[in-house]
Amino acid sequence: MHSRRPALPTPSLSVRSARRPSPGVVPSADGGER
Repeated sequence: MHSRRPALPTPSLSVRSARRPSPGVVPSADGGER
């Protein structure tokens, strides 16, 4: 019950962070989105 919810969003966050980095973490690599 609780193993399915945290198991899906866990890897999803890692992939999203690597594909869409947050503004402020590495704006230089993102292309200056800041």
